[in-house]
Amino acid sequence: MILCTSLWRFCCTCFLAGLAVSLLSGCIQPRPYPHQPLPSHQQPPSHQPDYPVIGNLHADGPHVYYNHRPTSGGQPIRSGDNVSTGENSRATVRLINGGVVTIDQNTDPDFFKDAWCILVTIFKGQVATDGSGICIETPHVYGLANSKVNIVVTDHETIITVLSGTVTMERPVNRILQRHQQARVSRSGIQSVRSLSASQLKSVFPWCDSRSGRQRDPRIVQCRRYAETAVSQQKENLRRGCRFKGSDWSADFNHHYDWCLKVPPSRADAANRARAETLKRNCAPAPQANKRQQCRRYAETAVSQQKENLRRGCRFKGSDWSADFNHHYDWCLKVPQARADAANRARAETLKRNCAPAPQANKRQQCRRYAETAVSQQKENLRRGCRFKGSDWSADFDYHYDWCLQVPPSRADAANRERDKSLKKCQKPGPMLY
Repeated sequence: MILCTSLWRFCCTCFLAGLAVSLLSGCIQPRPYPHQPLPSHQQPPSHQPDYPVIGNLHADGPHVYYNHRPTSGGQPIRSGDNVSTGENSRATVRLINGGVVTIDQNTDPDFFKDAWCILVTIFKGQVATDGSGICIETPHVYGLANSKVNIVVTDHETIITVLSGTVTMERPVNRILQRHQQARVSRSGIQSVRSLSASQLKSVFPWCDSRSGRQRDPRIVQCRRYAETAVSQQKENLRRGCRFKGSDWSADFNHHYDWCLKVPPSRADAANRARAETLKRNCAPAPQANKRQQCRRYAETAVSQQKENLRRGCRFKGSDWSADFNHHYDWCLKVPQARADAANRARAETLKRNCAPAPQANKRQQCRRYAETAVSQQKENLRRGCRFKGSDWSADFDYHYDWCLQVPPSRADAANRERDKSLKKCQKPGPMLY
């Protein structure tokens, strides 16, 4: 009986162990080399509509894979997607936040939408990032790259080279890498940090600038031109004041660029033609060069007349009397030139007929002397402790000067004489000076 029980327990143990081994061997599959696609029964779905789009994929070469399927590019990259490359192939992911991730050959990063950044997880190979809000993770490093950075990942170490901006490392230690620095990091920690010369930096980055698909893919070039034209048309819309609105009328380059990648080239060309036709048929053309030149002269004259208004103290007010050049210039563009010329003549006539001319040089000189005397008399008033008060007793030079300009010279002289008499009646001597 005891022998049977022991034999039963031994058989059960062997069966369970064999079952566990079978299950594990079926669930844990070795990750294929980047340029080897998964077998068809292991391939993930081609898209994950429930996950947010974080960028768009552009392929350069015959061995680019999107979620382990061969691709020629054009797919939206969603959180959780993988992009891998083989020999003589590269890929570029333009992120929706404006950043760019360039992937070298034999590299297989995963992309995730993190809480506050786009996380690029690199297992092996070479990646360059350009932009802010991009987190990088390798077997050796985790950090935030707000910059243009090159990352090389091998089995033994990660090499980070910063061309511009900074990289804030959180693992293996908290450290900030500055521009032109290169760090080598292994599983045991940071092995070295050094500053690179211009020639050394030049040897690190050319691969991602000259050989990425951004320059060679005709679809990329076409969509870049489309977006540039669309942004230019929106600027023309704003400059003319046409007030066309909607998603077609946007100054966001990335908005137009990403839309173009999702539609046939003929549709993008048709959109540009439609905007051009709308500007031509439904909005007055922009003012000609000579009109702009005339309005520039008009605005300069109007501003000069307002300065004269202030200098004389004439106190003319209203939108016609403004020192804002753009206010006069924009108004002039909207009206016939004859009306703008009439406005300048009206201001000149108003200044001539309804406001005394600016004081002459000798008048200003007299008032300067008057103000200096008045200020000196107020200081004497304070020094003696006479306690004379009122607007006549002020130490503000500009107050006395401006008042003098508005009255006859005889009245200003009389004011000085009155203050002098008052001081003579004050018998309190000032403090003795030793």
